[in-house]
Amino acid sequence: MRIPHFVLFGLLLWSTACFAKASEVSRDAGNRAFEAGDYALAAQIFRELKAQHPNDGAISYSLASTLYRSGQYAAARSEFLRAARLVPESAPLCWYNAGLSSIRLDDHIAANRWLSMAWREAPHHGLKKLAETALRHSYQSRAARSNLVAQLSTGWTDQVVLLGDAAEFETTGESDQVREALLYYRSAARPIGDFELHWVGSAFGTWYQHTADSELSLFSGGIALDRSLGRSRLQVETQQNYLYLGGDRYQTYQTYSAMALLPGTMHVRLGYVLEQFQEGAPVSEGTDGRQQTWTLGSRLASVPGSYDFSYRYQRNDRTSDTDSPERNETRLSYSRPIGSDLTVQLAWTWRSSRYPDDSRRRDILSRWELQAAYALSAATDLRLAARYTDNRSSVDESSFEQAQTLLGLSRRFSW
Repeated sequence: MRIPHFVLFGLLLWSTACFAKASEVSRDAGNRAFEAGDYALAAQIFRELKAQHPNDGAISYSLASTLYRSGQYAAARSEFLRAARLVPESAPLCWYNAGLSSIRLDDHIAANRWLSMAWREAPHHGLKKLAETALRHSYQSRAARSNLVAQLSTGWTDQVVLLGDAAEFETTGESDQVREALLYYRSAARPIGDFELHWVGSAFGTWYQHTADSELSLFSGGIALDRSLGRSRLQVETQQNYLYLGGDRYQTYQTYSAMALLPGTMHVRLGYVLEQFQEGAPVSEGTDGRQQTWTLGSRLASVPGSYDFSYRYQRNDRTSDTDSPERNETRLSYSRPIGSDLTVQLAWTWRSSRYPDDSRRRDILSRWELQAAYALSAATDLRLAARYTDNRSSVDESSFEQAQTLLGLSRRFSW
């Protein structure tokens, strides 16, 4: 989908003039080349000036504008973000243009990040309105195309099982090598009345080298409906799921979910998920019933990163004792971009699980996770994740500590 001309260029020329107040006379040649449309010459001049004055944000902005006009969107985004760091008072404008560059790269995740920050920190209504319009068009552009995400990961996991109150433990032996594969598909939107319909599907698999009976795969497929409610959005989804364990079908269940996205300085998410389990798989006797989950989440875009908070309450009415905990879970995370290609996230999860059929048992889980994603291109990411989990249970042999490291490659396809 083509973004309207005024959204893309409404502030670029105005901003170049403002930044030019800080420039030297030698910069006039670059500005004249820019205005004449000779972007190759303008970029050469601004690069030479940048080498002479590396801490001058005005030069970085002028170079970014030139690169953008010449179609070098990845390099332009990097220079816009550099200008934002060097000239903090103009950071919202730089983030806005970094968001536009991301749209041109078809990197709508990054576009959402930078445009949201520009919208939140905009010093005047004009920039806030432009950022809001660009955000809407970014979503429409993404929704108008089919997307497929493929991710492959490999790593290692170590686990120790704690035995009783005495500080004894047993190890699982040699470290397990773990491999994970994920495919996720979401079709282009098809209008149905006031809704947009998407076909969705996913396939996920986990394999352990030394624990064959822990091989797990999950296949899901269904439909999703989106609807705009002013500046809010409503998302409804239903899927059929098939879970396999060790090659045998373990569970079959349907998922029904609804999510409301509310606007504001903090983006608020309200959600409800109903999972209806069916008995009858060869190895899953006594696992019928339903599981309900209520979620509350929020995201605060800040400088220079973003904070996420989520709370989840899960109630399980299934007939299997081991699969019927009542859970309360809280997750806090902080994400920060480093330059234009690297994003780092630190997350902490706390979960309390209570088993109504076993009043003696209660589990308390704490998990720390550090993730880094490096953009090899607009559609390809190299990902590294390190997790540490500490689960303490009132039942012997249910307490454990686990450390896991994963290295993966993620690729997005759009058409």
